[in-house]
Amino acid sequence: MNSLEESQYQEYLELDKYPQPHVIMKDILIDKLITKSGLSEGAQFLDIGCGRGRILKMLLDRGLKGVGIDYQDICLEICRKRLHGTGIELGKSLDDIAGRTFDLIIMSSVLEHIEDDQEYLKTISNLLNPGGFFLFTVPGDMRLYGKRDIAYGHFRRYEKEELIEKLGNADLHVHTLWSYGVNAISRIYRKIIDRDLDKNDSANIADSTGKSAIESDGFQKIKRMYPYYSKLMFLYKAQLLLLNTNIFRANYAGLFQKK
Repeated sequence: MNSLEESQYQEYLELDKYPQPHVIMKDILIDKLITKSGLSEGAQFLDIGCGRGRILKMLLDRGLKGVGIDYQDICLEICRKRLHGTGIELGKSLDDIAGRTFDLIIMSSVLEHIEDDQEYLKTISNLLNPGGFFLFTVPGDMRLYGKRDIAYGHFRRYEKEELIEKLGNADLHVHTLWSYGVNAISRIYRKIIDRDLDKNDSANIADSTGKSAIESDGFQKIKRMYPYYSKLMFLYKAQLLLLNTNIFRANYAGLFQKK
């Protein structure tokens, strides 16, 4: 594919300089959970919803090998350019990896987009080797569910007990399950987003479900808000001492194992 212009590609990469606190926190936790899996170099991974390839690069830097899947062409194009020569494989659906199994499957901010999540988790389990790991992040606390979730194509937010039950039904058993995120900030952010969405018609809201959060929010808006977001990072990092509690349940990060 050659439809991604170099200037647009560079603009996407520039966004890595302006991460929101919850994205920084999510990457920190994913890195810690990969370490907890104890997987050695050469282990095979599958990253479902690989986006712009941040997590793919994290895995490759650890010597893992595998596949990234994303249904958005622009994300696959960015990954192809960003990870050229690394040996990473890319695809658009699970059909592209038919017959293969993996030691680690990652779904970061993806499961909430799947209507029949229970059936999908069984598919994930079948793609894992015995003893393999499923690593995920999802939004938490259904009380926070609102127009922003609907606009971004979320069918639900999760509760801790729900995650343990649904993954258990798929023969995936808890190894580590952390809660994080500042609920009060999430509520404020939800109100701001809801207000913005009220200004748009339903067609615009529906259209946003087919876009990445970056495309929906806009490059300039992300850059403009960065100084304000970055000042909140200390609130997120303070939670590293309390991850095993369920005090902060705006989001969950988990590592479950197939027995």
